[in-house]
Amino acid sequence: MANVPASDVRELATPGKEGSPAFPRVGWLGQVLMLAAAFLVGLVGQFISFKLWIRPVNFSFAWIPGGVLLAILVLRPRREWPAWLSGVLAGCVCVALWRQASLLQALGIYLPNFIGVVLVALYLQGGNGRIFDTVPGFSRYFLLAVLLVPAVTGLTTAALVHSSGFRPGFSLLDLWLSLAPNFAMGYLLIGTMLLAFAGIQGRDVFQRWARVAEAMLIAIGLLLLSIGLWILVPASSVLLPLLLFAPVPLIMLAAMRFGSPGAALALFLVSVPAAWMGVYGGGQFRFDGEQMNAHVVQLWLLAVGFLVHALAIVSRQYESVRLLLTASHRHARSLAGRLMQGQEEERSRIARELHDDVNQQIASLAIAVSSLKRLSPDPVASGLDELHLSMLRLSEDVRRISHNLHPGLLEHVGLGAALDVLVREAAERWDGQILYEWEPGTSRPGTEATVCMYRIAQEALRNAIAHSQARHIRVQLEAGGDGYLLVVEDDGIGFDLEQIYLAGGLGLLSMQERAALQGGRIIIVSNPGAGTQVRASIPREARP
Repeated sequence: MANVPASDVRELATPGKEGSPAFPRVGWLGQVLMLAAAFLVGLVGQFISFKLWIRPVNFSFAWIPGGVLLAILVLRPRREWPAWLSGVLAGCVCVALWRQASLLQALGIYLPNFIGVVLVALYLQGGNGRIFDTVPGFSRYFLLAVLLVPAVTGLTTAALVHSSGFRPGFSLLDLWLSLAPNFAMGYLLIGTMLLAFAGIQGRDVFQRWARVAEAMLIAIGLLLLSIGLWILVPASSVLLPLLLFAPVPLIMLAAMRFGSPGAALALFLVSVPAAWMGVYGGGQFRFDGEQMNAHVVQLWLLAVGFLVHALAIVSRQYESVRLLLTASHRHARSLAGRLMQGQEEERSRIARELHDDVNQQIASLAIAVSSLKRLSPDPVASGLDELHLSMLRLSEDVRRISHNLHPGLLEHVGLGAALDVLVREAAERWDGQILYEWEPGTSRPGTEATVCMYRIAQEALRNAIAHSQARHIRVQLEAGGDGYLLVVEDDGIGFDLEQIYLAGGLGLLSMQERAALQGGRIIIVSNPGAGTQVRASIPREARP
């Protein structure tokens, strides 16, 4: 199961080769625009991050430029990385300078994190980009990008900040506990979401209006549920666990319905009000200071984020397996239909050869023996007479075999009369009683349905006579408004259906497959000592 790729997410972009069509080289104007875009990413992203200011340590709830930059580096060729890195860094530094940090302090804050972003991007571009295909793949990404790199870069940044005196009065541990979750939130909420949406195939986006409406309803429900419950319900330590997990069912629904993009977007939508109330102490998030509020929200988002992404991956894997099994089943059904059609054609050919060639030769030999008998003396004539009778019996056996292989009556008189002949011939070779019920003059099934029902009746009769030890068999053929019903039942010893299927009962399987190919079905009711009933219902027009 873990090796089945999710169907809704393609492989993330890997670095393009120099001059490749996917990543053409850009001129000087493109370089300028790229630098400007990178600068805006750093400037706007860092400014929004500062709006989610955690006091008293004065660090952001989530480092937004880091998540955006991670997605850009993964999706773009490495020759463009210097422009993006320098532009985003310049934008972040400008905002830090505006917040009254020195240039060295700003560089000390951001450079370790940029190194961490580059390491994660190199990991993903090194053949590990399919992070949304398997749970182990996402687990490795989560461990590296959301836990390990933020922990290391957060500790490095905290040490630089602490040694420079940029945040006096706070210990190294306090700074690290603020910075590491800050970087982790940026990668989890922003970077993961952008990477998930970058993997959507163009034809998968909004395929049907119903899907759009469903996504909008889930999004609106998430926002209303989270904001309403967290603000309107009075704060209580008893209710907090229940209220924190109140949006989780809708997040899980988004993950199962829309895969990793749905999980990422749902998590982001819930994180916005949660972060705002965590930072500013609103609603349920009222603990001992803003830092504790923010940490509760961050830990909750980390736990829920991993679980819903894992759920999305498993859900898409099961969907992929279901589609593969459905396609395989359709292929097998089509192959079975072609095999049965070929079998009927081969039976028809052999039946014609037996009737037109072999039987004619036997008849000619019988005539020759009869003529020879008239010219022979009595001792020889008696032997020839016995030989003549044997040849007549052989001719009858060949005719019967030819008829069983492909009854010509099906084409000339229809299913009802052909079954009548089948029942009569079976009754002649069996010492029990066979009752056949049908209404002459009813409409005839199509050719394929006729052959299907005849073969089912033939197999059911053969099983009843050979294995059931029955004394009475009833065959019934009915024509209704929707189709045709064939019933073959006996009063024999019955059998255990499960045991027959486990033993590989090909006769029962072939009957069921024939009915299914015509869009019909077979119901077999049998218990040891209670007889057997086979009911085959076939529609007037095949609906495979």
